[in-house]
Amino acid sequence: LNFNVEDRIKLVVHTDDTIKNIIETFVEYIKIETLTTDIQFKELDLKEENTLEHDIDKNKIIINLSK
Repeated sequence: LNFNVEDRIKLVVHTDDTIKNIIETFVEYIKIETLTTDIQFKELDLKEENTLEHDIDKNKIIINLSK
């Protein structure tokens, strides 16, 4: 990923309802701490550029980052 520390980013997230609810609960905190301007929830393809997959306590999350 070719981002600078001061870049503002946009996140697109695909995950289950458990993780989605957690993100929604802490959305303002996440946006401030990560310099994110927008967080959207929708289907993602891992083949898309800047897309990563992670497991959080057996919950799968796919995240796409863009400037």
